[in-house]
Amino acid sequence: MKVCEGNELECELERWKSACERMKKDLEESHVRRKELEASLLGQVEFGESLRQETNKHEKDKFIQLMNKRKMTMDEIMHHMASLQEQFSNSLTSFSSQLEDDDQDTEAEEQKLS
Repeated sequence: MKVCEGNELECELERWKSACERMKKDLEESHVRRKELEASLLGQVEFGESLRQETNKHEKDKFIQLMNKRKMTMDEIMHHMASLQEQFSNSLTSFSSQLEDDDQDTEAEEQKLS
């Protein structure tokens, strides 16, 4: 009976060893897959981050171009306004001179009639 019990224990021990070996192998495979997935995810994150940075740089460049274009437009408008203001001042001066000349001519004619 002890021989049977000894064989049973040895068989049980072998089954446990075999199960442990399978579990160890599965664990090692899982560990390898986890590392592969981790590397893949890190690669995707890095790609996403570089894409985001490139997009941000592109958007920033477009914004700067737009602002420079608006600045040029504003400078052109300011220059045009200054030119118009100068023309207005010249016209006003000319008009004032004409009014003064007309007033002097009217006074002269009134004196002749008197």
